[in-house]
Parts: sequence; C-alpha cells; structure tokens
Amino acid sequence: MQPRKQSGFSLLEMMIALIVLLVISAVTFEVFGRYEQRYGVELESANLNAQGVIAMDQMLHELRMAGYPSASKLMYGSAYNGTADNLVAQAPFESISATSLTMDAALGNTGTTTIGVTGPVVDQVIYTLNGSQLQRTYAPRSSTGPIGTQTTTTLASHVKSLHFNYYDSTGAVTATPANVAEVQVQMVLETTAKDLKTNLPMDISLQGTAYVRN
Repeated sequence: MQPRKQSGFSLLEMMIALIVLLVISAVTFEVFGRYEQRYGVELESANLNAQGVIAMDQMLHELRMAGYPSASKLMYGSAYNGTADNLVAQAPFESISATSLTMDAALGNTGTTTIGVTGPVVDQVIYTLNGSQLQRTYAPRSSTGPIGTQTTTTLASHVKSLHFNYYDSTGAVTATPANVAEVQVQMVLETTAKDLKTNLPMDISLQGTAYVRN
C-alpha cells in the first residue's frame, strides 16, 4: 500500500512566502513614506507661498500710500488742517533699516480717531522681522501728530529673511528717510519639512517694488 500524499505547503515554502511578503511590505512602506514626505513639504511650501504673497501685497500696497498724496501739503507737527488731501505725513518714512521700517500713510481709514479727526486718517505703520515672524504694528495718528494705540499682528511666519532696499528719486541707494522714493522688498520663507532630494528645508523667495507717491 502506497503512503498517502498530504496536500499543503511545506515549512520551507511558508518561510519563503513570508520573506517575500515582508520584502514587498518594506518596499511599499518605503515608497509610501517618501510620497508622504514629498506631499508634506510641497503642501507646506504652497501654504507658505500663499501666506507670503498676501503679506508682500499688503506691504507693497501700504508703501505706495506712504505720504499720500503730497508731503508738502501738511504742516506736520502743528495740526492737520482738516482737508482730506492734507491728512498726510510731511516725511513719510520716520526710520528705515535693512530689516524694518516705520512710515506714515493715509490708508483710507475713515471715522473718528482718538482725538476726533473725521475723514481719512493718517496711520503709522511699522514693518519688522521678529524672530521668524513678519510683524505689522499699526496706530492712527491724532490731529496734532502723536500716535494712538498700537496694534501688532503677524502677517507671515517661518520667515527666514526680510530685507528692504531704499532708493531716492534718482535711483541711487539712500539711507536718509526723507529721500526715499522707492522701496524694494525681499523676503524668504522656509519650510519646516525637508525636501526629499536635498534633505533640507525648502526656501520660498518673494520680492517686489513700491514707488512712494511722494
């Protein structure tokens, strides 16, 4: 009588199958991990770019309103004369540096301010880099010049660098606030996630130019 053949897998076959399964799983997780990393850095990069574009647009818009419409029309330091066209700063830029600036601008705000000026209001605006945050500090000016309550907001985070370049009406570089006619802004944001190829954070570079209305 011949022995009966048993069906099924041998131990060796099961071990081989298990090893193959483990290899496939490892490759699958590796591919998935790389995809997840790539997706993460690209998503963060897109979000930072959108955030940076909004911040840059706001800065350039307000820089273009510095001293609007004409600095010569205001006897600054005594009083605003009540005419909308004269609610402007005599010297739009109070202080300037490579990483911050302080300016006065008529940004279109209306209503009664701290001392009762009605109509377009002159605002003081400060842009500065605080750590990795681009911050905007705003305050309305009174009818005699002093500023009111300051409010600080963060326009962009993960900012690697912020740089202002200043030029006069001839296009020459200037460090004198009263001579500023053009401001170039350069800003670099950096992701926290790392790029798959370089294993380094990704940089998002933005730049723009504003010609002061004065």
